[in-house]
Amino acid sequence: MARAELEAALWLASAVELAFVADAAGTGTKLINALAPERRRPAVGEGSRAAHGVAGYVELYIDIWADWADWSGSRDAAPPEGLRATAQVD
Repeated sequence: MARAELEAALWLASAVELAFVADAAGTGTKLINALAPERRRPAVGEGSRAAHGVAGYVELYIDIWADWADWSGSRDAAPPEGLRATAQVD
């Protein structure tokens, strides 16, 4: 994910207490954000999209922008390589 894409996603997420972006499969989660870090409750893998919704996260629909096509179509952040990338954001 390019830095500009991440910045845009975090900017959008800053408008709500809890936010997430689903993966391309529609069952996982690509990104989560909590304005108050102590409220962050990450779920991983298949089913994490639903889990975040139940936990009160607001889903961000960012794939309407053509520049996001590659990023929004990416896989869940739960595989090890995704977790390493996610850890760099924190």
